[in-house]
Amino acid sequence: MKKMFLMIMTLLVTNFVIKDMAWSNDMSSSWIISAHSKSRLFIGGYDKEKHVIHLGWQVTLEDGWKTYWRTPGDAGLPPRWTWKDNKNIRAISIFWPIPERMHIFDMETYVYKHEVILPIDVAVKESKTSVLVALDLDYMICEEICIPLEASYQLDISDVENIKISPFQKAQLDQYRALVPQRITDDTILVRIDPENSHRLQVTFPDNYDDVEDMIIEGPQGILFGQAKALSQNYFEVPYQGDEMQAGLDVTMTFLLKDGSGHEVTLRIKK
Repeated sequence: MKKMFLMIMTLLVTNFVIKDMAWSNDMSSSWIISAHSKSRLFIGGYDKEKHVIHLGWQVTLEDGWKTYWRTPGDAGLPPRWTWKDNKNIRAISIFWPIPERMHIFDMETYVYKHEVILPIDVAVKESKTSVLVALDLDYMICEEICIPLEASYQLDISDVENIKISPFQKAQLDQYRALVPQRITDDTILVRIDPENSHRLQVTFPDNYDDVEDMIIEGPQGILFGQAKALSQNYFEVPYQGDEMQAGLDVTMTFLLKDGSGHEVTLRIKK
């Protein structure tokens, strides 16, 4: 009993991540457990026509802890992915559910709390050949302090064509796939530099966009965009810090609608 107590206490008071490279079955890696979070990589679906395996990276956090979106904002670090020793894989795409905007100490960050599953699509080269997915991941979790974590996951899928998907894991992944903003193309949304303030963008939506509630803008490295301010139903101003933006540069906008859904679009700054 004393030995078991010491083992439990070690898990609670250290930031050590258990890197167990074994896997419980073909459908999920083992859980990687740290002091304030646990994470895994699991299979939640397979598209036989496109030969695409739908994976989910799942992280569950203790109350009060958070992790970061692909662009964290004024603080924090996004997950950093290293795919190593993969076999029979043509392409990997990561998708990001809509994050929560968080204000603290005059800083603005984009985070996930409690739990998040990031959908990942793995395109298979040859469906009749086994697939190995091996991932090293660095990510950060924060409460009052921030802790960088490292984890390694592995999935060895021997028979892709006859893969059996857990209904529970599929439902988990589908829930978060539905929260990924829809990728669109729309050149009627206009982004310009404010002629009165070169560190502010003007965003104008056409009249049919009458339910935009908020937006997140991403641009060149080193530029941080603040919260958009709605001056009318279809007109927003967005301050930013860093080098001055120029016409011709591209920005990626994730805009949120009043019904909770979102869209993502890449736009070129106009004169």
